[in-house]
Amino acid sequence: MFGASLPVAALSYDTIGELVCPGRNGELFEDAEGLEGHLERLLRGFGAHHQGHQGTQLLAHLRQGAAAWAEVRWEDAWAQHAMPLFQGDS
Repeated sequence: MFGASLPVAALSYDTIGELVCPGRNGELFEDAEGLEGHLERLLRGFGAHHQGHQGTQLLAHLRQGAAAWAEVRWEDAWAQHAMPLFQGDS
């Protein structure tokens, strides 16, 4: 999702820290309740009439972190690697 400048909520495991930095480009959770808590916190106040809400600000911060973390944009990777396969140019 980073290639699309989207932060992630990922199940925590030993090496996930190589990709997801909590509070910077996403959030980690251990179980369904942890995921629910992150989503509730991030999406509370989502919408145009609550732009100053803490959840909206955190979501914007995580999105910036995800965009900065991604070295290759999704569209560029698609054009370089996948599209030639569909066009028969491989």
